[in-house]
Amino acid sequence: MTDQKTICPVCAGEQSETLLTLKKFPVYQHPVPVGATLQPPFEVDIEYGLCRDCGQAYQRHYDKSVLENLYKQHYYTPRPGHIGTKFTQDFVGFFKECVAGQEQRFQSVLEIGCSAAEVLSEIRTLYPQMEYLGIEPNDETREQAEGQGFCVYNSFFNRSFAEALGRKVDIIYSRHVIEHVFDFDDYIAAASMLLNPDGAMFIETPGLDWAIEHESRAPFHVEHVSLFCKHSLQVLLARHGWFIQKYQVSDVGNLIAFCTRDREQALSFSVPENIGHFQQGIDAQKQRLAEQISGRKIAMWGAGAGGRALMSFLDFVPDVILDGNPNKSERIFAGYEQCRIQPAEEWIAQNKDDASQWIMVVASSFYDEIAQSLQAYGWHGDATYPYRY
Repeated sequence: MTDQKTICPVCAGEQSETLLTLKKFPVYQHPVPVGATLQPPFEVDIEYGLCRDCGQAYQRHYDKSVLENLYKQHYYTPRPGHIGTKFTQDFVGFFKECVAGQEQRFQSVLEIGCSAAEVLSEIRTLYPQMEYLGIEPNDETREQAEGQGFCVYNSFFNRSFAEALGRKVDIIYSRHVIEHVFDFDDYIAAASMLLNPDGAMFIETPGLDWAIEHESRAPFHVEHVSLFCKHSLQVLLARHGWFIQKYQVSDVGNLIAFCTRDREQALSFSVPENIGHFQQGIDAQKQRLAEQISGRKIAMWGAGAGGRALMSFLDFVPDVILDGNPNKSERIFAGYEQCRIQPAEEWIAQNKDDASQWIMVVASSFYDEIAQSLQAYGWHGDATYPYRY
């Protein structure tokens, strides 16, 4: 059943304005094995409202059951350690900065939505004396994390999980989880139950302030039922006795916040400004990108949410879909059985001599890494980077 949101899920404000509308957005954004059984719907219209009081952006209607099934069955494809390292290092570097000098205070760590333990593994290397736990509802990635020796719970994160765990930890962190959460109060309350009195939270999430400033549509998609600005995140946390003490915003707009119960050190923020022309800016991007690829043979590098969302946004089907993650090879996007994903390095080796006939569309937020790979693989044809703002 579709939930209708007429009030802000953070502050219960009733005054909002439409921030962005995206038509026929794909539900299944990640590649699936050929022959996978998928349940409708396959496309939905998305409308984001923006709360005038706290600055939170939120989908005005979504189907919770569709998204929960998606997260458990057809979600993230585990990636090799050499892919997406910049994002991992952004978080790990900030983690080190905040923990420095307090290693004795922090002895246990829980990651919410630990995926295949890419970040847990990095932190364990730096702090081998700590105890590490994870929670992950997706079967494929959880099994990979368990294979690396981590204790990973098969569950969504909520108060029921916190009560059943029956213990406390010193640090809880999540990366790109809270924007998927349906009940924020339950989520933060669960973290409060599990954290020791002098514990800390790290939250990484797409930053709404940055997205509006740079006219980026990247964080707006079907799975992100909410998007936080710094102010709305502080409002939510403060209601539960937590406060942002320190933060950083990455090159691609990810907000990473360090939070404790110390009210005296809380930072202050304001709501985003200059939102009136956001939709117009996104529409202008669409026109420019469509003109770039019109009449060209298209090789799209990015067989993930960025690639599938771009196909919908521009209403095009690439001639070939590439990715550097070997775990995605021969998978497909739902409804595009004719476009089996090809290994990027192999395809470029076979086609680089005819590069003038193609345009390479780098449909991924890992665009810097991909640009380096294109150079290393000898690609000298045209390339465009829709997610480079």
